Amino acid sequence: MHNNGGTITVDSVCSFGEATTTSHAVVSGDFNSAYTVQISSTRQGGRPTPGTAPGGESHMTISAKWLGPCVAGQKPGDVMMGNGMKMNVLDLQRTGGAPGRP
Repeated sequence: MHNNGGTITVDSVCSFGEATTTSHAVVSGDFNSAYTVQISSTRQGGRPTPGTAPGGESHMTISAKWLGPCVAGQKPGDVMMGNGMKMNVLDLQRTGGAPGRP
């Protein structure tokens, strides 16, 4: 991971069982009111993933924007997903896992 002029680049190689995923992510923005993460990944080996060609690349863009103070029922760290699902990234950091995981 390195920071170059306010743009953070992360290159990683992760192994999960027989699968290895190589990813390249670029994080940019002012980090006070908005940021964007662009991720390219390639997965090799392991069990087939539904809807993904073996060795195929995937691309994802995550955009976040501060819309204003928390509304009723929200707290700092809440992320409101496009499908209406809410998760709290601060809670995930404390519990070390995905939503619903102890």
